[in-house]
Amino acid sequence: EILELGLLKNEGKIGKILVSGCLSERYKDQLMEELPEVDGILGCGSYGDIVSAVDDVLEGDKPRRFGDINADPEELGRVLTTPEYYAYLKIAEGCDNHCAFCVIPQLRGKYRSRKFEDLIDEAKTLAANGVKELILIAQDSGAFGRDRNGKPCLAELLNELDRIKGDFCLRLMYLHPASVNDELLRAMEKSKHLVRCIEMPLQHIAENVLKAMHRKVFEERTREVVKQMRGIGYAIRTTFMTGFPGETAEDFETLRRFVEETEFERLGVFAYSREAGTPAAELPGQVAPNLAKRRRNQLLKLQRGISLKHNRALIGREIDVIVDEVLSRTKAVGRTLLDAPDIDNLVVVTSGVSL
Repeated sequence: EILELGLLKNEGKIGKILVSGCLSERYKDQLMEELPEVDGILGCGSYGDIVSAVDDVLEGDKPRRFGDINADPEELGRVLTTPEYYAYLKIAEGCDNHCAFCVIPQLRGKYRSRKFEDLIDEAKTLAANGVKELILIAQDSGAFGRDRNGKPCLAELLNELDRIKGDFCLRLMYLHPASVNDELLRAMEKSKHLVRCIEMPLQHIAENVLKAMHRKVFEERTREVVKQMRGIGYAIRTTFMTGFPGETAEDFETLRRFVEETEFERLGVFAYSREAGTPAAELPGQVAPNLAKRRRNQLLKLQRGISLKHNRALIGREIDVIVDEVLSRTKAVGRTLLDAPDIDNLVVVTSGVSL
């Protein structure tokens, strides 16, 4: 994206390029040197400096601003950049899990929950302003409140959000399976607003791979959590990783059988990528990238058949759809309640009458 913007800049179609986020945080010492078309950079702890950095760039300076990535989440006020009918509600920043393959804790800092009262107030305001879909996000949503209260408070948050009056739904993303407990399951089961699809990255199922990943819960508990979620009526949206260091053919077959037997409603697969600065990068038994990709493709092929089976099961049924775009007077595109925006399945709605 930066290189494409650089071409537009060279053609005189845009003026300045200011880069922010994880890329600039991680490569702050190299980015402007290797990409001379960049006029300034901001780190993950400097979002509050965006306006002044823009002023500096327009005046010809080249700002480099990097704040404390472990600072409390800033209460900067809210500007919606999504369509008016859905909004992301970020409940925390940072991560304490330190999975062996992940660099996020180095970029986003330790886990910091937002204040409970601020989240409820923001949710009430969004709902009152017509937002119909509130999407709860964090690097680890299940850990919400642990840093402030000594224990996770996601169940309490869901209960309080559920008391907000209005015609809206809640969507919960990025729930680590280690965070699932009886209190959370009860809150999810009785919630009136929470859509019955949970986003829960599982990463793998083979015992030794999960342990090498530092995943906190292993094969038996992972299978139990999946069973518990299904037991209270939730579809599961998840991701897996193939080719993690040490993954054997037997480990992959265990994963393949798990996917085949479980028939996840939504599933994505990533081939492991060796990330400098992570523990996994130094592990023995690095799997050849081409083999990791072949295993990924096998899982995706398997999931295509499972997805088709789920879709065919909808034939003849009437379901609720969130309309994202009206294409004409008789055609629109939307999503079922199981589908997150910009990621999952689409539903094409046609009608003999004007929409």
